[in-house]
Amino acid sequence: MGSNPTLSVLPQRRLATGGGAARHFRGRCAYLRIMTFAQLLIASRRPRRLLALVALLPIAAEAQAQTIPVPPVTVAPASGAGSPVAYARQAQAEFERARREGLGFSSGGATSEPDVQFGTIFYWNNNNDVPPRPEVPEIGVARRRLLESLREASLAAPTDDWVAGQRVKYSVEGKDFASANAAITGCRATPWWCDALTGFVKHAQTDAPGAERSFNAALSKMPEAQRCDWQNIAPWLKKADSLVYLAKSCADRIAFSTRLFWLGKPFAHIDGNDLRNELLARRTFNTIEVSTATVYGPWRQDFADSQLRYGWPVAWSTQNTIVNNAGAMVTSTIGHESTPSHDFMPSESAMANPFTATPADYPLNARYAQMRYAPRYARGGFQDLGAQFVRFRRGDTTLLVGTYVLDGKARYERGKTRAALVLERGPSQRVSRTVKEGQPLRGAIVVDAGVFRDTLLASMEVLSDTRRFAGRVRTGVTGIEPTAMLSDLLMLAVRVSDANAAGLAGIATLESVLGSALGGTDIGDGQSLSFYWEYYGGPGATVTISITPTDTIGGFRRLGSLFRLGGRDGGASLRIPDPAQPDGGPGRRITLTMPEMKPGRYRLAVEVASPGAAAARRELVLRVPEGPPAAMR
Repeated sequence: MGSNPTLSVLPQRRLATGGGAARHFRGRCAYLRIMTFAQLLIASRRPRRLLALVALLPIAAEAQAQTIPVPPVTVAPASGAGSPVAYARQAQAEFERARREGLGFSSGGATSEPDVQFGTIFYWNNNNDVPPRPEVPEIGVARRRLLESLREASLAAPTDDWVAGQRVKYSVEGKDFASANAAITGCRATPWWCDALTGFVKHAQTDAPGAERSFNAALSKMPEAQRCDWQNIAPWLKKADSLVYLAKSCADRIAFSTRLFWLGKPFAHIDGNDLRNELLARRTFNTIEVSTATVYGPWRQDFADSQLRYGWPVAWSTQNTIVNNAGAMVTSTIGHESTPSHDFMPSESAMANPFTATPADYPLNARYAQMRYAPRYARGGFQDLGAQFVRFRRGDTTLLVGTYVLDGKARYERGKTRAALVLERGPSQRVSRTVKEGQPLRGAIVVDAGVFRDTLLASMEVLSDTRRFAGRVRTGVTGIEPTAMLSDLLMLAVRVSDANAAGLAGIATLESVLGSALGGTDIGDGQSLSFYWEYYGGPGATVTISITPTDTIGGFRRLGSLFRLGGRDGGASLRIPDPAQPDGGPGRRITLTMPEMKPGRYRLAVEVASPGAAAARRELVLRVPEGPPAAMR
């Protein structure tokens, strides 16, 4: 009693040799099929299942990086037969049995080949699956009775770690945070375990800073080996990367993880790192469930392996599944994990150099993912976000404009958003954070970035108020040159009044055009195009505007006829005198009526030459998509 837990050795994952379970995750569904070993062999005779079964061999090797979660060992004296703790254990097992027997039927199904296999557990992803039926009221009543039994057990045995964990688990499961907070406030179990449970509850309440403090406190009180194991992110890495990671010392692993959590964190503008909290919450949940009854039956190590990567189920149902051509059928218990869930692992190139990474280095919706996470504050999921990062010079400082527009399922969203623009140099090296509430679905944020000569990581982030759609774009930005004569180019929406001024440049100010800023550089086929720039040189300059296709030429000659100038590369250019403002202001704006163009990418360039000075040039890559561009909406 009262001793600190120790860490078990790293075992091989045990393969199924008898009655087992096959857990199938499919988007909203985590299918766990209760099967006998004979039924597993029947299922394996189908050719489409052979590859999945062969995958048992490499998975067993991968399991060397895993450990069986070791729960705390504090067991109160009042835990023997006939005690409130023994009664609570019986009540917990009966609750899970009753829940399994009362599950509703699900008509969903998985494709033949799983995405990932953990022994006899199969994982599929389909975030667009039909949601499960709501929990029946009787289960809620039974859970409250169970929580009362656990509360009475905690009064009789306040230091019992199992009781403390179960109180927290079922309180959070039932969204009874008053009960969960009472459990952690009065926790007298093993100190690090109380801290871990506190972090678990705070994470469930989207209190990222509070959860981070509690998990850090738990880690500081653990034995060194266990502390290292809890922070092991090998299961979230690709096979080759995980082997390199596991070969590092514990200190080097944590340094690598710190960089990964910095880049993978869903929102940089939120304090605390909820991605790291999610890993530690999954460690906590797996520890709670060790040697405990689950809705699927007795706990198995396979459950912990799959839950560490993809999260634990939050709802359940049943399904009858045919497993061979003869019509043999098994009954599946299906677990439904939180959705929409995403892959927040940055690419290898982003880890190596985050400042040159592109949106493609953050494939949130990758088909095959080592991990997935569903942030509770983004119930609508992460959607595509169009964005521009545009620099202007103010003396020797950089004024950065970030524009945005939510796309994907948020295309027809209504209401307002929270928009944020964050600049960082590295983990725990935030340079600036600008957050604005009540913003439109398409808008802009202006940040005085000050003087900097290195490269910063800029993150444009949006969260809608109604259906909680989220979006983010990250890229590196450098400070504008202190002697720059030309700013970057800012794409604008075209107003009706602009149509009459097509092809003409006019004076403008940044403040006057921000309301028209586009969230991205996609343009529509045949639509007018408008953009803004600033020129910091003297009078008498000449402006040359050119548009050149980068990956398509067909259908572009009409642009040349529009400008009355054609080029061998299928591009076109227009030369006009620089319209100097009467007050000497630097702002310029031009509107062009675009002809029909095939989908593809085009390079827009503005070059300004003044007498006796070198020409200044800025470029921007435009894209004509197949459908209506989000940026133009």
